[in-house]
Amino acid sequence: MTLGCSLGVACLAAVLTIPTILAAQDDRSAARNPEQAIEVTRALSAADTTYFRPSQVDAFGSEPLRRVFIARGTPGPAPVPPGVERLPAPGEVLVSPRLRRILAQQPGLAGILPGRVTGTIGPQGLTGPEELFAYIGSRRDQLPEPLLLDHFGSNHPSSTVVEESTLDILRFTLACVVLLPLAVFLSVCAQLSAESRARRLAALRLLGMSVKDTLRVNTGETVSAAVLGALLGVGGYLVVNEIMARIGLPGFHWYSADGRPEATTLTVCLILCPALAWFVGQRIARAAALTPLSVRRTAERKPPRMYGTLLLLPGLGVIGGYCALSLLGKDPSGGSANTLNRPGSYGDSIPCKD
Repeated sequence: MTLGCSLGVACLAAVLTIPTILAAQDDRSAARNPEQAIEVTRALSAADTTYFRPSQVDAFGSEPLRRVFIARGTPGPAPVPPGVERLPAPGEVLVSPRLRRILAQQPGLAGILPGRVTGTIGPQGLTGPEELFAYIGSRRDQLPEPLLLDHFGSNHPSSTVVEESTLDILRFTLACVVLLPLAVFLSVCAQLSAESRARRLAALRLLGMSVKDTLRVNTGETVSAAVLGALLGVGGYLVVNEIMARIGLPGFHWYSADGRPEATTLTVCLILCPALAWFVGQRIARAAALTPLSVRRTAERKPPRMYGTLLLLPGLGVIGGYCALSLLGKDPSGGSANTLNRPGSYGDSIPCKD
């Protein structure tokens, strides 16, 4: 019961955290989005007038490189995007950590960022640790059709990690294809655990223990095992999240803080999962407490043979090979290898919007 619950809770926490990771990246993208001033007269009368050019997306290999050109006016207070202490002056450039590493390794690429790199953008201003993003300081006369900057931050991000229509499909898939089997898996674990204790509970009942006390014994054992398994599952997921956040997946990286479970996820894992185990086990325990003779007289079932587990080896081999190739940087999602790794699949990987 403990091992099964820990495995189920770890998978459940991972599934429930996927939308949270995507939402966190979209929120940071929206928070750094520059907004044009609507009240032009009020903005022009301010001590500082800052102009900008909307985010320009260029192709850097197979990845998007986003650049925002900023033209500061007279010295004074100016809106600052998240992850940046001050706006770059003309000739200065603020870049993401990965873009700074690329420029250090390939100095010839400095032409795409006119200016001198003077700072690094913090995690609050990036969607992920591997994003290529830069703020470039310029003069107003260097910007074609400059827009007057009012503030940073909007209700909707300029670019989303996953399109809204695809995100709805993802939610439906997680709910029907993943959460439902997990609920069945946890129910089966609870039922097997209760079956293993049924004869012992019936013996306690025959020795004179009341029905209420017998059910209390079952509740204590079931809830204790389920809570311990839930804690182990959440702890295991936190460890895996810290490791995978540093390694990443092909085409997708995230900060480890984005993958940490929220209060709602912890509530589902630490409260609802033990409650489900108690509900499933209570039915079998009640039958053992009310009719102990029928439980004790029933012959014990023979344990299942180990040969059946051999059927799991082909599937585990395919999954292990797919993960190994992904970690080595050889994405097996396309080409002829895809027919072996994902037979019967209805489509390719989830498309991302640049």
